[in-house]
Amino acid sequence: MRNQEGLSDYFFTKLAFNSAIIADHQMIYKVSLSKRSTIEHEFRNYEKIRSDFPDLMEFMPNYRMQRSSCVSYLSMNSYKPVSAEASLEIAQGIYKKLRSGGRATTKLEIPDTDEIQAGLKLIASIYGDSAAHRVQKIVAAFLDGGKYRIGLAHGDFHSRNILVDIHGNPRLIDLDCVRFRGIQDFDALYFVLELEWSISGTPWYETIVNYLKGDIPESARSVFERFGIEYSHGLAVSCLIDRIGQDYKKYELLLSRKYLDPIVDQVLELE
Repeated sequence: MRNQEGLSDYFFTKLAFNSAIIADHQMIYKVSLSKRSTIEHEFRNYEKIRSDFPDLMEFMPNYRMQRSSCVSYLSMNSYKPVSAEASLEIAQGIYKKLRSGGRATTKLEIPDTDEIQAGLKLIASIYGDSAAHRVQKIVAAFLDGGKYRIGLAHGDFHSRNILVDIHGNPRLIDLDCVRFRGIQDFDALYFVLELEWSISGTPWYETIVNYLKGDIPESARSVFERFGIEYSHGLAVSCLIDRIGQDYKKYELLLSRKYLDPIVDQVLELE
């Protein structure tokens, strides 16, 4: 699922979270395979962006939804992937446009975000209430500090979701995790984590452990600066819990204990 596949040179199909992706040199179709498919939600997000944020349509795909008694599918023109390195400049421009509509004067609390609540519940179910309470204190302190912007957040912002059309114009795809009152700084942090994964092969859940240990390379700090965000362990922990909750709520995905244990152990050492 992580390997880039040509989207304009040949016909291919693959499975993706209760949907099938079918593509040729002209079109891409995302076909619903079950009621848990997210394509309807993705199209509703697209329609809301088109209605409420028309200035963002310059880098949105041209989604169309088709429904029948037999099948529902989301279609768009076929776009080309870009390299992880080339995606950085494009991502910076997209993120700047998203961030311009955000606000830094409003704070969120834990009950305001379903994903963080879901993530904390998962931590409690796996590691117990005491550990979850310690993690919750870190998240609550970050949210109360207010050093973030609230607005339209993509929710899965990484280089593989940034494509270009035949004219070289950027397109930001996979809108099923979009939030209209999300923490935009999570997008920037997740992009940096996933960029490291795409370039070096180090998964984001290993990179975030290194960050929590204070091992943040200058290359990552430079990208944070380019995105205009300030890294903190509170940001990293909150983004982590949000991501765990989002993946479970939408896709019933959960990191195995093999990968989750080192992260939680390092988070608990932050107190």
